[in-house]
Amino acid sequence: MVSSDVSGNYALVLPPGAYRFAAFDALLRYATAYAGAAPNYESSRLYQVDANSARQMDFAMSHGVRITGTVVDSMFRAISGAQIGALDASGNRVASTTTVDGVFDMVLTPNTYKLLATDPLQRYRPAFFDGASTLASATPVVVQSGGVDTPLTFVLAHSDRRRSVPH
Repeated sequence: MVSSDVSGNYALVLPPGAYRFAAFDALLRYATAYAGAAPNYESSRLYQVDANSARQMDFAMSHGVRITGTVVDSMFRAISGAQIGALDASGNRVASTTTVDGVFDMVLTPNTYKLLATDPLQRYRPAFFDGASTLASATPVVVQSGGVDTPLTFVLAHSDRRRSVPH
C-alpha cells in the first residue's frame, strides 16, 4: 500500500511481474477505482512490470456513499476478520473490506450490488446479505445517494470443518 501526496501523486517500486492496480480512499470518501477505468477487479487489466521501466498510471476517483454493517455468528457474537465483497450484477468484485470487531465500512457509488461475507479462516460458511448461499438468490442491496434503507447485518453459520483423525 502506498499513499498519495496532497496533490494525488504517488510512486511505487515493484519487482518484475504482472499486476492489477486499484486505488482506494482510507478516509472512506471516494469509491475504489481500478487502473484503466475498469468497472471492477476482474475486468481490470494485468500490467507487466519489468526491472527497467517506468509507467504513469492515473485513477479517476468518484465520491461515493459510505455504507456500514455488522457480521455476527449464530449466537450474535461479532466476527472480526470477515471479508465483505460488493459484487456487480455479473458477480464481479467492485469493492471489498474487512470487519473489525464485527463492523464493516465501505464506499460504493450509487448502484445495485449483492454483498457477500466470507471468512478467510474458513470458520464460517460464506453468505450473501439476507442469508442466501448463491449469487442468483441473493437479495440486491440498492445504494442511493443517501445510503441504504436496510441495516446490513450478516449472520454466518459455523463451517463444517473436517479434521484428520488418527487411526
